[in-house]
Amino acid sequence: MSPEQIEQIVPIILLLAIAVIGVFFLHYRHRTRAQVQETIRSALSQGAQLTPELVQVLGEPATPKNSDLRRGIILLFIGLALFLCGVIAGLFGNDEGGTAFFMVISTFPLLVGTAYLLLWKFTRTSQDE
Repeated sequence: MSPEQIEQIVPIILLLAIAVIGVFFLHYRHRTRAQVQETIRSALSQGAQLTPELVQVLGEPATPKNSDLRRGIILLFIGLALFLCGVIAGLFGNDEGGTAFFMVISTFPLLVGTAYLLLWKFTRTSQDE
């Protein structure tokens, strides 16, 4: 394969990988919800009384208390890793476009991670009051 063909194939593979991950996520969520509905149907067919609180607990998984903190830290470090990849590419390579690419891409997880950390901080202090 020529370098031009590889340059065209890599972004396509990246987009396809993101799409496949999205499809798996949606499929898993659909399957989980279908199992919850089946559980509710079987309970009703057996004559069990379902309260609205029980249906809500079955329908939505409980989120851990510090989930925003975990997501924020993970995304911050992903952004930092991408930024460092750009720095290292700039130090050891002559490709200035790759350096800028990694540094620009790193801003998205850095900012989203910062937003999660802020959400964790504000919701934690508002719940403590």
